[in-house]
Amino acid sequence: MTKIFVVDTETTGLTGYPSDLVLEVGVMSYDTESHAINQEYGAVIGYDTSEWPKKWTDCWAYNNTSLSLDKTNDGVPFKEVRDTVCNLLKGNYATSYNRKFDFNQFLDHEPWSVQCLKAPCIMLSFGSAYPDLCSYNHHAQACSQEIAYNATFPDDPLNLSVQTHRAVDDATVAAWLLRHLHENHKIELP
Repeated sequence: MTKIFVVDTETTGLTGYPSDLVLEVGVMSYDTESHAINQEYGAVIGYDTSEWPKKWTDCWAYNNTSLSLDKTNDGVPFKEVRDTVCNLLKGNYATSYNRKFDFNQFLDHEPWSVQCLKAPCIMLSFGSAYPDLCSYNHHAQACSQEIAYNATFPDDPLNLSVQTHRAVDDATVAAWLLRHLHENHKIELP
């Protein structure tokens, strides 16, 4: 059995660390033999937001999801979340829908420094498998997770009409897309 961990983050912005922070993390797993998808971890990270700059307190995550400053203030201490995620992923295969964003801009760097083996990026793999659905972006075919999901699962088995675009929700969608790519021989996984 090979378990692939699928990670998603909600952040204060798109620049990456140290200009932005991870606010929430969700981790799902996909078993390449049984094809089972399971939730492994999810947490809102606790920060004192009282002295944050406006660009963080008015970020996309607070304006477009059910995440709030109150939930952040009451969240799980950063060190506990970081240690749990790092221990879960250490030495294992992991990816995300947009691996360049979640890992290259945040999780690969301090204060996270996740030590995992990288599985292929789901977004780039989907773009290669279904180029007609995606636009050419940064030298690769890429499309939003929402477009990929709607094209792949038109019957909406995850009931995304009520999805909150939170980290565990987005990691779940990404894991379903990974499973679809794997079951249809559109991605090579370890």
